[in-house]
Amino acid sequence: MGTCSMNPYRSRPRDGARNPKAQPLAALLAAVCLTGCSVPIKYSVRDVPAVSSSPLGGQVLAVREFEDVREAIHEQTRVRSISVVWRSNKEWYYNNDRRYKDKRTSPWITAMMAKHLEASKVFKSVALEKDIETSPDLVLSGKIKKFEAFKERSTGGETSAHFGLLGVLVRAGSKTPYEATTLLDVTLTRVSSDTVLWQGEIEGKIQGEDSAGPYSEQTVYEKANLSLKHAVQELISRLTDELKLHPDLHE
Repeated sequence: MGTCSMNPYRSRPRDGARNPKAQPLAALLAAVCLTGCSVPIKYSVRDVPAVSSSPLGGQVLAVREFEDVREAIHEQTRVRSISVVWRSNKEWYYNNDRRYKDKRTSPWITAMMAKHLEASKVFKSVALEKDIETSPDLVLSGKIKKFEAFKERSTGGETSAHFGLLGVLVRAGSKTPYEATTLLDVTLTRVSSDTVLWQGEIEGKIQGEDSAGPYSEQTVYEKANLSLKHAVQELISRLTDELKLHPDLHE
């Protein structure tokens, strides 16, 4: 399955200003792409704050591909290649792996984490372990325990999808709840001594309400990506805060 040239997850203007007349058409165009393309695990890092006086600022980091240990979630049915699962006595859309490149998540989650960490300036430099050209000082490794997003099913939105742009306009103001979680077990190891500098569980979680319009089930993938962003930012905070308290660990 090929990748899509149009990115429906592009960052919105910071002031939140958008043309409301363009939103329904944009939603429809994004849906056309999403129903036929593999979905990327990516998000903008332009708003990631740079860490000043990082205790790890002189270290070169290699990020090893995280091991995927998630429990399987069994789908009940499917809507335009999106799984529907039963939970909390309701039907929810779910970001199944089928839509990701090669039907996998761990390589793309790991790559996005490396990009986020590089943008944060916590380390001197960051690269994937398989791509690094110099011997690293540190290795980040771990396990993916959760990378999931759920959005309450909207049968009204599915029905209105058959009416194209008119259906988008009719359902534009409808909302349904969503929640997304990334849960990681993370280990930071010094290469020279094979010493574990830091180890812990990191969680990124978001929830709220989102459009219930036609093709809105596709946004579960965007929500999963945003939960990963929250998890990596939490990792950065934990690493910098806790290692500052124990300078002997990173000297």
